Amino acid sequence: MHGNPPLRDDEVAVTAAGAVVSGRLTVPQEPRGVIVFAHGSGSSRHSPRNRYVAEVLQAAGLATLLFDLLTPDEERDRANVFDIDLLARRLVDVTLWLRTAEDAAGQPAMPPCSSAGLTSPADPP
Repeated sequence: MHGNPPLRDDEVAVTAAGAVVSGRLTVPQEPRGVIVFAHGSGSSRHSPRNRYVAEVLQAAGLATLLFDLLTPDEERDRANVFDIDLLARRLVDVTLWLRTAEDAAGQPAMPPCSSAGLTSPADPP
């Protein structure tokens, strides 16, 4: 992030499709957009690899939101990993929340990155 502290670097809790999901929102000085990392299973927002990729994007002037699509309790039930309707609703709800998040509102949302293989419009209606 070019040596400047980020405008925001916080753990966030977002109500999405009937649950509160956790994430980390980092917004560099003068952001040019936001990349959403949606984690379904296997890795999480704490993954060193995903955090490294996020740091590289932040250094390039992009805000990042790394979040888990499932709660820790939901992860225990493998059926949730394949509940595409639930995962997609969570992704849409989190992206809508991002539109009003402090320091990130108004930034163009880039297509989400996902370890669960989901794709979704970055800017839902």
